[in-house]
Amino acid sequence: MANGATIKYYGTDGPSYTKAPPDQPGYSPAQAGKGSAGKDSGKSCGTAAGPGDDGATGYQGQAGTSGGDGSSTDPITFTVSEMNGNYIFLSKPGNGGDGAPGGKGGQGQEGGPGGDSSSYCSAGKQGKGGRGGKGGTGGAGGNGGNMGNVYVNYNTGNPTFEITLTSSVAGHSNYGGQGGPGGIGDPNGEQGALGDQGATGKNGNAGQCYINGKPHS
Repeated sequence: MANGATIKYYGTDGPSYTKAPPDQPGYSPAQAGKGSAGKDSGKSCGTAAGPGDDGATGYQGQAGTSGGDGSSTDPITFTVSEMNGNYIFLSKPGNGGDGAPGGKGGQGQEGGPGGDSSSYCSAGKQGKGGRGGKGGTGGAGGNGGNMGNVYVNYNTGNPTFEITLTSSVAGHSNYGGQGGPGGIGDPNGEQGALGDQGATGKNGNAGQCYINGKPHS
């Protein structure tokens, strides 16, 4: 025979992260290729010096760390022959953790130097600076833990019940990192695009309480 009881089962929240990863470095090699040199033809410019190569796009920022998943709660089974008094059942899985911001993109590569001048040819134009790298994707929100059902079974008695089943919620995703600055050139490169928002986590599945096989409302 049982005369009242309190049974609690709580999950653990997933870890949250707030620190963005380090900024990406500038492009390597730092400068694009050089243009071809000018070539004279007699006392005039025969072949103009070529422009430098355009700079490459900077490295994309690193993705933010995703929030951890909350832990689930196992089913609770409480079986006695006779129950009297008040019985309290509490179950709450862990919530998902929050993700961290994405990292900043790297600077675009500098445009290559123009080709060398000759006696009659001017030096070539510097290449266009590379676009800055796109920001890193924000960290995803962690998933909430799932809840196990509560099963209470008894044969005789007149018990009362206080049953609190609290569903878990997903963690918050975070924003993408800033785009990197454009590389130096003629003209300078454009700033990189903002990184994507992190993915949304999922709320945990809700549980149900059954007393002698029937759902308890």
